[in-house]
Amino acid sequence: MPAGYAHGFLVISEEAVVAYHQTNHFDAASDTGIHFVSFGFQWPVQSPIISEKDAALPGLNEVL
Repeated sequence: MPAGYAHGFLVISEEAVVAYHQTNHFDAASDTGIHFVSFGFQWPVQSPIISEKDAALPGLNEVL
């Protein structure tokens, strides 16, 4: 996936291993995202467990 693209994942098993390939060192000032319900995707779960950080993300309409 090209740099700068939004991405996400949904785990529906009890555990998962996620591996990222990064092209640069982590920069906390650039660590942001889009709230997962703000862009019309129909997630196949009723009550997802979301981190406080992800729950506080702005909606797509606030980013554009």
